[in-house]
Amino acid sequence: MSQNTIRLIGNLTDDPKLVLFASGATVTKMRLASSKRRRVTDDNGKEVWEDVDPLFIDVECWGQLAVNCGASLKKGFPVIVDGSLVTDFWQEGEGNNAVTRSKIMLKARNVAFDMNHYQLNSARTSNSGHSLDGHDAVPVMDAEAVFKRLTGQPPSFADPVDPAEPVAAEADGGDSALDGAPDGTDEARYSAEDLSAAKAPF
Repeated sequence: MSQNTIRLIGNLTDDPKLVLFASGATVTKMRLASSKRRRVTDDNGKEVWEDVDPLFIDVECWGQLAVNCGASLKKGFPVIVDGSLVTDFWQEGEGNNAVTRSKIMLKARNVAFDMNHYQLNSARTSNSGHSLDGHDAVPVMDAEAVFKRLTGQPPSFADPVDPAEPVAAEADGGDSALDGAPDGTDEARYSAEDLSAAKAPF
């Protein structure tokens, strides 16, 4: 069954975290803060804006979308994210002390920059791009270059778990025009070891 797509607008609370796998899989994890704004009257009788109904949610991107987000986004940047809400599960502890934890997260299909207060240069990851007048062309970075920029360290790969089993595509999987779409495309091609290693909580 296809999941409904939701859209969230907010700001990143920290720099993206990119995870690389020896299989070639890439996943970027981000935390998004979103809220509504309303006008209220303060104690001095002056009208001011305040944030209400805050939401903090983890966002996960796969494939080329993961690489592009890692290369382009930083803490505080305003973004618009389309994706599906899913429940992420993981185990804490061992044996009789093992406890199953869960959280709601957003698997991103598209991530856009909120242009209300910014102008951007761009570089297409295939063959074209756009630079503002007076600006140098933007270099395109691969996953390993992005990892090094974010961490200051040479690339390292997440440890897989054993055994590895192929992950089946979702029922509505197949080719998609959405780069980095999590269902039936990039993520479905990666092994269970990649997914398990990437699912650790933020």
